[in-house]
Amino acid sequence: MGYRSEVGFCIEFTKDPEEFVALMRVDGRDAFKDFLLYMYIEELPNATLEEEEPYGYVHFYHNHWKWYEDSVSGFNDLIQMAEEFDEKFKAKFVRLGEEADDTEEEWYNDDNYELEYPYMIRSIDTGVKLENLKKVEE
Repeated sequence: MGYRSEVGFCIEFTKDPEEFVALMRVDGRDAFKDFLLYMYIEELPNATLEEEEPYGYVHFYHNHWKWYEDSVSGFNDLIQMAEEFDEKFKAKFVRLGEEADDTEEEWYNDDNYELEYPYMIRSIDTGVKLENLKKVEE
């Protein structure tokens, strides 16, 4: 695995994602504390806990993460915790490393690949704002 990775994951719950985040905080694991810094909650409008439909999501994204063994182990523990919290959870994980072939894309409890996001796109960053440069031909 490369030194720097873009990492994203989404966990869909049929239960309240706020409760899951509270469990992460109570757990106190260092990896969970790190994840929480880049985590977001999305509650679906009109969702009810009586249905077996998605209630909300936990999203994570970081574009300069050192995805080493402690992060991998922490993520695996997070997925296990999600399974214990909500047996109907679904999750998707993506990671882009520095090398072109250093990629991962995994789904959990989502045999039909229903979760579309996050997804991978390779792009080129020029490092400059092109709108501030003089165009060669106009």
